[in-house]
Amino acid sequence: QAQTNIGQTKTLAEQAELSRLGISEGTSLIGDSVALRANTALQEALPEANINAQVSRTTKQANDIMLNNSQNKALLKTVVIATGVNNPEGYKNDLDSIVNNLPKGHHLILVTPYEGDKSKDTYTSVEQYAAYARELAEKNPYVSIADWNKVAKEHPEIWAGTDQVHFGNDSNMIEEGAKLYAETIAAAVKAAQELPVKSK
Repeated sequence: QAQTNIGQTKTLAEQAELSRLGISEGTSLIGDSVALRANTALQEALPEANINAQVSRTTKQANDIMLNNSQNKALLKTVVIATGVNNPEGYKNDLDSIVNNLPKGHHLILVTPYEGDKSKDTYTSVEQYAAYARELAEKNPYVSIADWNKVAKEHPEIWAGTDQVHFGNDSNMIEEGAKLYAETIAAAVKAAQELPVKSK
């Protein structure tokens, strides 16, 4: 019983703080063409989310959108950054900027990117991006991971006949890939409700 009361007190205190900061509950997802491909599945899995996905979007651009949304009081409590396959070479600076610029009162979810074509110049950088994102989540209690990189590797069936970044070679496999992608993010969003927000 006492445990429940402590939990409720924490929630009430957090709600008061969010209200003071002008932050609304919900999820803001900023993504690239992979998120765009999964748009319908994401809307089904996260009906309350504000989804902003665009082809060729980089993490640097996602950072700018996050800051812009925050200034306009349009950034919801849980922020999902689903980028990393476009211009991943500067991954360390790009991810550090996102974590540093995340405004107070928000929780950040980093979606790990996947590049399945080992002959691509960007393959190593995408893998390093995923590893560094996991590292940042271990270091910062207000950062967590939706590990698409890991899930993608466990499902070779969704990559047959594709460019190895955009899942699905036919409508069934696109739907299957989109469902896996959306479920991975939705599970992280659900878990994030119990995790801290950035406090300073």
